[in-house]
Amino acid sequence: MKGLLVKDFKLLKLQRNSIFYILIIFFGMAMLSSNVSSSLSFFTFVFSLFPLNSVSYDEFDNGNAFLFSLPITRTGYVIEKYCFALIINSISWAFATTLVMVIAYLKGTNNLYDIFVMALALIPVVLITISVMFPFQLKFGGDKGRVAIICTFGLVFLVVIALVKISELFHIDIVSIFNNLPVLNLSTFFVLVYIVAFVMLFISIKISMIIMNKKEF
Repeated sequence: MKGLLVKDFKLLKLQRNSIFYILIIFFGMAMLSSNVSSSLSFFTFVFSLFPLNSVSYDEFDNGNAFLFSLPITRTGYVIEKYCFALIINSISWAFATTLVMVIAYLKGTNNLYDIFVMALALIPVVLITISVMFPFQLKFGGDKGRVAIICTFGLVFLVVIALVKISELFHIDIVSIFNNLPVLNLSTFFVLVYIVAFVMLFISIKISMIIMNKKEF
């Protein structure tokens, strides 16, 4: 797995121009925006897409056929991709959070506690994003994978709209139902969200392993 990680970091190095432009945009947003925490979300989510590009690079020009002629297992390949994604996202999250908090402190425009809470809330969101996108990327490849992801989110959106219409048809007040649910304190809510995110990540890894073991090159 170490060799695959080295390969992916070298491929990431080839994208240094894109990273440079993202950093410029990030600095600009953090310095010029009145709400510096918005730049934190931007930077974290953009960097969550870079590990997906490594899958596209591996598939380019039938590269997987050569890659798996080496002493690399498909299970190890999947684990490495998720480890690479977690490493990249951890580094980008820590960098962005630290820098945003420093800029907010110097500008005196944001509450540092609120920024830190938002940063913690971004972690499970990024984990869920990785969990959803990686199986699609491995199954359908680069372009088709992105189309499949868009279609999936579109389907979820349509299901939500359908549920709202059905509730209106049967005169069910969804808002009052949510309002009557017991209120969770912030720490309990964070624990539940983190548990859901890590469970989804575990399921995603298992699904990705099944996809890779069935894939032909």
